[in-house]
Amino acid sequence: GLYNYMLAAALMMIAVARWFAKPDVIPLAALLVLSYFAHPVPTAVAILFISIASIALRRRVLLTLLAITPATLLLAWFWMQPAAHTGIWTWKGDLILWQPLLHVLLLLTLDLRQIAFGTVLGVVFGLLIVLTIALENIDWQRRRVVIRPRDLFLLLTAIAVILYLAAPLGSGGDLLMKARFLLFPYLIVLPWLTPRLGRMPLAIAFALLAAANVFFIRDGWKRNDRFIAQAIAPLRAAEPHRTFVALVFDRSSPHAAVAVLSHAVSYAAAERRLVDLGNYEAATGYFPIAFRENVIRPDIFALECTPQDFDPGPFLATLDYIYTWKMPGGSPLETRLLEHY
Repeated sequence: GLYNYMLAAALMMIAVARWFAKPDVIPLAALLVLSYFAHPVPTAVAILFISIASIALRRRVLLTLLAITPATLLLAWFWMQPAAHTGIWTWKGDLILWQPLLHVLLLLTLDLRQIAFGTVLGVVFGLLIVLTIALENIDWQRRRVVIRPRDLFLLLTAIAVILYLAAPLGSGGDLLMKARFLLFPYLIVLPWLTPRLGRMPLAIAFALLAAANVFFIRDGWKRNDRFIAQAIAPLRAAEPHRTFVALVFDRSSPHAAVAVLSHAVSYAAAERRLVDLGNYEAATGYFPIAFRENVIRPDIFALECTPQDFDPGPFLATLDYIYTWKMPGGSPLETRLLEHY
């Protein structure tokens, strides 16, 4: 899901750029349809941005309508499906939700030092915005504010911020909906930044920062990879084509600030061709995998949040293995498991 989302986010920016450069119907429609088949959310945002730009600039409104129609119909079909549950969209612009935006918290993956890096990057974004306003939007001689067509990108940035603040924390099986909306303000503001600072040097600087972050993540992930391999090693003894659930009591790693063990058993499941009855993908309806309707399986949310309450009794007919990680010894759960496994 995340890879698809990032692909759709890139296609969203290409579609918006295509509309501003040359809003031909067929290429733009093709880009939006391609984006839809990657992920619906960035596609919906792209359609929103392009529609606002077309109306605000009064530019090729009819052609834009024709271009966005195929992807819009696909989105309408998607959200009409029974599995397309959505959270409640309400304004949540309180202080705590501004913090991820100001500190570029999207950069936090493995190490808390990335928050400091994100804070510096947030300050850089802020300075670039202030410089752009000073250089492009203020006539210092006449002491007046100047509004230009390019300022439409600033309006789109403000809308992207509102979308992030108003987005639900989760939608159906997606507990990261709000975090995924956090990406758009940083992207859509880039075309608005003043060209007087030099577009190419700025692009090179951002590219170098991105590359440095990738190398930093790669180094941290190599250490976590060894830790995960040790954690899931017991599942190698499982016979293929059997079912299991994972009861993970500690998802942390000595090499990460995030819960890298949340779904680490999925690697072992794929390797041994096991069926994970706690696989959230198969339960959401968003992925090309699903449980059969008659399968008796435990509640996935309960497995994730309260593994200590798991009772294997109702699932004995379908549950072959139970994997535990850092289960407290002598707990009531251990007693329940040892009665049957």
